[in-house]
Amino acid sequence: MLVERLYFGLATPDGTVSSEDFAHFLAQSVTPRFPDGLTEYRAHGQWRNATGTIIAEETMVVEIAMDDSAANQAKVKVIISDYKTRFRQESVMLVEERSHVEF
Repeated sequence: MLVERLYFGLATPDGTVSSEDFAHFLAQSVTPRFPDGLTEYRAHGQWRNATGTIIAEETMVVEIAMDDSAANQAKVKVIISDYKTRFRQESVMLVEERSHVEF
């Protein structure tokens, strides 16, 4: 299986993505594409933006264990695009790991 770990920064040009807004995003964009489940948790991170400035911000991490298929990877790309558009983000970090997963 493939484990996709997505890092969603919560800082926006106008403030921050609220807990309610992020929950709404999960319900509308992520859960319908991966209804079998996911894990989410809060983190704090930093990154260098396009102008070279280091930005520290609160982050939501979402992990999804899924079959490694082109269709599933396409769904992840749509989720990333949706978040970037909805919350005016420059990027969403994606980490992929091949894993042995049992339920």
